[in-house]
Amino acid sequence: MPTLLSLLALPIPDTVQGVDLADVLSSRTAMVHPHTFVEGLFPQIAIRDVGHMFGMEMNGDSEAERRPATVGAHHYFFDQTADPMQMHNLVGSGADHDRSEALRSEL
Repeated sequence: MPTLLSLLALPIPDTVQGVDLADVLSSRTAMVHPHTFVEGLFPQIAIRDVGHMFGMEMNGDSEAERRPATVGAHHYFFDQTADPMQMHNLVGSGADHDRSEALRSEL
């Protein structure tokens, strides 16, 4: 609701919940948060920023047992700018290793 009020140039009451995303809608570079957390239908989680995405599959049959899979084939790191279709998993390639590890630590 704050976004709609802002776009209509109306005041946003203190009692309204949510975040004004009008700047994000009007600019490709504006960001509310530096990262976006993603959860899929399968036991997978991911985090992304403007240029990269790091994801991993989760092990375990129940919610209580789920934990990150061992580093390797069940981890994914993509350069969203060079590879927007996520066709080339960069885990293990050494490419942007520092960025990959930084996103992983945020997850």
